[in-house]
Amino acid sequence: MSEINPSLDVLSIGMLLHDLRNALGLIVGYSELLLDDMDDPTPAALGGLLRGLRGEGKTILAQINAFAPALRSEPSAEQLHNARSLLTDDVVRLTDKTVALLQCARETHQEMLLPDLLKIESAIQRFSALIDLIS
Repeated sequence: MSEINPSLDVLSIGMLLHDLRNALGLIVGYSELLLDDMDDPTPAALGGLLRGLRGEGKTILAQINAFAPALRSEPSAEQLHNARSLLTDDVVRLTDKTVALLQCARETHQEMLLPDLLKIESAIQRFSALIDLIS
Protein backbone atom coordinates (compact mmCIF):
# COMPACT_ATOMS: atom_id res chain seq x y z
CA MET A 1 0.00 0.00 0.00
CA SER A 2 1.23 3.50 -0.79
CA GLU A 3 1.95 6.16 1.77
CA ILE A 4 -1.02 8.39 2.47
CA ASN A 5 -0.45 12.12 2.68
CA PRO A 6 -0.73 12.88 6.43
CA SER A 7 -1.74 16.47 5.74
CA LEU A 8 -4.87 15.31 3.93
CA ASP A 9 -7.43 16.19 6.59
CA VAL A 10 -11.21 16.02 6.32
CA LEU A 11 -11.48 19.64 5.11
CA SER A 12 -8.84 19.04 2.44
CA ILE A 13 -10.66 15.90 1.33
CA GLY A 14 -13.87 17.87 0.98
CA MET A 15 -12.16 20.47 -1.20
CA LEU A 16 -10.46 17.71 -3.21
CA LEU A 17 -13.78 15.96 -3.84
CA HIS A 18 -15.25 19.31 -4.94
CA ASP A 19 -12.37 19.89 -7.37
CA LEU A 20 -12.62 16.33 -8.73
CA ARG A 21 -16.32 16.88 -9.40
CA ASN A 22 -15.57 20.19 -11.12
CA ALA A 23 -13.07 18.53 -13.47
CA LEU A 24 -15.61 15.80 -14.26
CA GLY A 25 -18.26 18.45 -14.86
CA LEU A 26 -16.05 19.97 -17.55
CA ILE A 27 -15.49 16.58 -19.18
CA VAL A 28 -19.18 15.68 -19.17
CA GLY A 29 -20.28 19.20 -20.08
CA TYR A 30 -17.99 19.60 -23.08
CA SER A 31 -18.95 16.12 -24.27
CA GLU A 32 -22.63 17.06 -24.10
CA LEU A 33 -22.04 20.38 -25.87
CA LEU A 34 -20.18 18.65 -28.67
CA LEU A 35 -22.91 16.04 -29.00
CA ASP A 36 -25.58 18.75 -29.13
CA ASP A 37 -23.64 20.69 -31.77
CA MET A 38 -22.93 17.73 -34.03
CA ASP A 39 -24.19 18.05 -37.59
CA ASP A 40 -25.78 15.18 -39.47
CA PRO A 41 -22.68 14.56 -41.60
CA THR A 42 -20.54 14.04 -38.49
CA PRO A 43 -19.15 10.50 -38.51
CA ALA A 44 -21.07 8.06 -36.32
CA ALA A 45 -17.82 6.86 -34.75
CA LEU A 46 -17.18 10.33 -33.37
CA GLY A 47 -20.64 10.49 -31.82
CA GLY A 48 -20.17 7.06 -30.28
CA LEU A 49 -16.84 8.07 -28.78
CA LEU A 50 -18.33 11.27 -27.35
CA ARG A 51 -21.25 9.35 -25.84
CA GLY A 52 -18.75 6.89 -24.36
CA LEU A 53 -16.70 9.69 -22.81
CA ARG A 54 -19.82 11.37 -21.41
CA GLY A 55 -21.02 8.07 -19.96
CA GLU A 56 -17.63 7.33 -18.43
CA GLY A 57 -17.57 10.78 -16.82
CA LYS A 58 -21.05 10.27 -15.35
CA THR A 59 -20.07 6.83 -14.04
CA ILE A 60 -16.97 8.23 -12.33
CA LEU A 61 -19.03 11.03 -10.81
CA ALA A 62 -21.42 8.42 -9.38
CA GLN A 63 -18.43 6.51 -7.95
CA ILE A 64 -17.09 9.65 -6.29
CA ASN A 65 -20.52 10.41 -4.86
CA ALA A 66 -20.73 6.85 -3.51
CA PHE A 67 -17.42 6.91 -1.63
CA ALA A 68 -17.45 10.61 -0.68
CA PRO A 69 -19.32 10.17 2.64
CA ALA A 70 -16.76 7.64 3.89
CA LEU A 71 -13.87 9.89 2.88
CA ARG A 72 -15.37 12.90 4.64
CA SER A 73 -15.42 11.21 8.03
CA GLU A 74 -11.73 10.68 8.83
CA PRO A 75 -11.00 7.99 6.27
CA SER A 76 -8.58 5.19 6.90
CA ALA A 77 -5.41 4.80 4.88
CA GLU A 78 -7.04 1.82 3.17
CA GLN A 79 -10.11 3.85 2.14
CA LEU A 80 -7.89 6.57 0.68
CA HIS A 81 -5.76 4.00 -1.11
CA ASN A 82 -8.83 2.28 -2.57
CA ALA A 83 -10.29 5.58 -3.74
CA ARG A 84 -6.99 6.58 -5.35
CA SER A 85 -6.67 3.20 -7.10
CA LEU A 86 -10.21 3.40 -8.46
CA LEU A 87 -9.75 6.97 -9.68
CA THR A 88 -6.38 6.19 -11.25
CA ASP A 89 -8.01 3.45 -13.31
CA ASP A 90 -10.73 5.94 -14.27
CA VAL A 91 -8.14 8.42 -15.55
CA VAL A 92 -6.67 5.76 -17.83
CA ARG A 93 -10.08 5.08 -19.37
CA LEU A 94 -10.84 8.81 -19.77
CA THR A 95 -7.45 9.41 -21.36
CA ASP A 96 -7.84 6.48 -23.76
CA LYS A 97 -11.26 7.71 -24.85
CA THR A 98 -9.99 11.25 -25.36
CA VAL A 99 -6.99 10.10 -27.39
CA ALA A 100 -9.37 8.08 -29.59
CA LEU A 101 -11.64 11.12 -29.96
CA LEU A 102 -8.76 13.40 -30.96
CA GLN A 103 -7.55 10.85 -33.49
CA CYS A 104 -11.03 10.32 -34.92
CA ALA A 105 -11.64 14.07 -35.19
CA ARG A 106 -8.39 14.50 -37.11
CA GLU A 107 -8.97 11.50 -39.36
CA THR A 108 -12.51 12.59 -40.22
CA HIS A 109 -11.52 16.22 -40.77
CA GLN A 110 -13.57 17.52 -37.85
CA GLU A 111 -10.91 20.04 -36.83
CA MET A 112 -13.54 22.44 -35.48
CA LEU A 113 -13.98 20.01 -32.56
CA LEU A 114 -10.31 20.07 -31.59
CA PRO A 115 -10.40 23.15 -29.30
CA ASP A 116 -13.15 21.64 -27.15
CA LEU A 117 -11.53 18.20 -27.20
CA LEU A 118 -8.30 19.79 -26.00
CA LYS A 119 -10.28 21.42 -23.15
CA ILE A 120 -11.55 17.95 -22.22
CA GLU A 121 -7.99 16.65 -22.33
CA SER A 122 -6.90 19.50 -20.05
CA ALA A 123 -9.70 18.70 -17.58
CA ILE A 124 -8.55 15.07 -17.51
CA GLN A 125 -5.01 16.21 -16.75
CA ARG A 126 -6.37 18.34 -13.90
CA PHE A 127 -8.39 15.38 -12.63
CA SER A 128 -5.23 13.24 -12.72
CA ALA A 129 -3.20 15.87 -10.84
CA LEU A 130 -5.89 16.03 -8.14
CA ILE A 131 -5.80 12.26 -7.72
CA ASP A 132 -2.06 12.49 -7.13
CA LEU A 133 -2.81 14.61 -4.04
CA ILE A 134 -4.44 11.59 -2.40
CA SER A 135 -1.14 9.79 -1.93
